[in-house]
Amino acid sequence: MKSERPVKIKIMSTLSDYSSEYPAFLVDMMNTYGNVRLPQSPFPEKIELITEGILRDTGDRIELEYEETELTGMEGATTTLSYDKQNPNIITVLRDGSIQTALVFEEGVRHICMYETLYMPIELCVATTTLTNELTFEGGQIALDYLIETGGEQAERTRLSISILS
Repeated sequence: MKSERPVKIKIMSTLSDYSSEYPAFLVDMMNTYGNVRLPQSPFPEKIELITEGILRDTGDRIELEYEETELTGMEGATTTLSYDKQNPNIITVLRDGSIQTALVFEEGVRHICMYETLYMPIELCVATTTLTNELTFEGGQIALDYLIETGGEQAERTRLSISILS
């Protein structure tokens, strides 16, 4: 049985270059999969916005869908964040439209994902350090702290919080 409802969503994101505060398991994973340059930046990029979306319960999955904006740099894309109710500790993010991505977040695991560009697809490695999923059809939030590596060359850290306001 599928249920859906409109919701207000608060998205907070902080993007920065790799920081030495990552736990040893993540550094070990990166060393195992290749030599990665880890730049640092004293000025993180912060985004905070409130938008509208649709929260769905498909029976097996919880899905949160919203339109990206110019503020996020992904205007024209639709983002769907979802998880299987039997395994809420693996979250997928699919973007379609002006930007196409398929990302998988699982704490302590490094996933190879894809990002479609106008010219060719780019392989991304997503290593999630922490994942907290308290999202249900009634509301709640998801918090992620993860590292994205592109082509073994650069690593960026993102802290993302997505909360249902209504």
